[in-house]
Amino acid sequence: MNRSEAFQQYQKSYRAGQKYCRACMISGSYPYIRVLDEILDESTLIGRMDLGVMEIPTELIIGTKHAERRLAFAANYMPLLPSDTEFAAKWISLCAAHLSEEGINDPISCYEYMGEFYVQEGHKRVSVLRSYGAAGVSARVVRLVPAYSDDVRVRVYYEFMDFFALTRLYSVDFRRQGGYAKLLEALGCEPGRTWTDSERQSFAASFMRFGEAFRKLNREKLPVTAAEALLVWLRVYKMPDMKAMMMPDLVKSIESVWADIRLLESDEPIAVETEPPEPTDEAARRGLLTRIIEPLPSHVDHHARHGAPVPGKPAGRRDNRPVLRPGAGPGPGGADGKGRGGGGGRHLRHRAAAHRPLPENGRAAPGGARAQLLALHALRQHPHLLLPHI
Repeated sequence: MNRSEAFQQYQKSYRAGQKYCRACMISGSYPYIRVLDEILDESTLIGRMDLGVMEIPTELIIGTKHAERRLAFAANYMPLLPSDTEFAAKWISLCAAHLSEEGINDPISCYEYMGEFYVQEGHKRVSVLRSYGAAGVSARVVRLVPAYSDDVRVRVYYEFMDFFALTRLYSVDFRRQGGYAKLLEALGCEPGRTWTDSERQSFAASFMRFGEAFRKLNREKLPVTAAEALLVWLRVYKMPDMKAMMMPDLVKSIESVWADIRLLESDEPIAVETEPPEPTDEAARRGLLTRIIEPLPSHVDHHARHGAPVPGKPAGRRDNRPVLRPGAGPGPGGADGKGRGGGGGRHLRHRAAAHRPLPENGRAAPGGARAQLLALHALRQHPHLLLPHI
């Protein structure tokens, strides 16, 4: 019976892998598991740390150490080879063992680099467990330590290593510097004190529930991690409060601080000015009106100073129907005053535009003439902006 269920599980996982690959290709993302040997430059490392056997999150297992296994798995670690291959037969046997009382007990071997894991041995075990939605897998981990640099990711990773030394938790992820220290402070932890097993298990269980509730709300796919959202949540609530909350209550509590969580979408902090800036001597001399209406650009001001009233119209009168024809500016009717320009130009009107000519001294007439001049200059330069009169 286990063998039949395992075969069906392989078929299901194989289809999921094919679908995931197609989706990645359509979106332009890489469809296969990543290869550490192709990503990592060994010269950038300063050492390795054997972390021993521990439970690691399956969602952080993103690749393989060597390239040989690359095409056998989609990026979500679902199998890509047909069910009649030797690879599929071994996968099905592991799946049957997982369904039996014996289960999968042997830890995988993997490398951890910058908080993500690359499998050296045990790819099929990871695939089987992920196909059933397992949150973690037992692994023997070797950490590859990059040299400290000005790269923000490296600096945050060094802060993570300090946090890990106290908590041995991989599930907590921050993108900005200072997040790990702030979390420990918000949790009321004494600086430098190592967590007990019970503290680690209690926090991990609560954080898993919080992450589930956060992902339900994050329909916008904000680039915010669950740990960053938790740090915002802890400004209002306490960690023990979460234990008494049912999932709907926890979701509502996260909704109550969602506006602050959304602010984390920006990589830079938002500076809020509560006081207006002090005016400079020059600004005070110019006065309020000239600070609002800036001088015209030189090429526009030239037209303002050397323009003339429209022929046939008294100065100061409005012409609410400027007409454009080739070779002439807006006027009441083109060259002959009847809307017929030389060469049979099109008769176009702009219903919203208004033209007020300037007096002979070149000074702007009251009533918004400066804004009208800007509009007319734009129409002269871009006649396609005019709309036909309907």
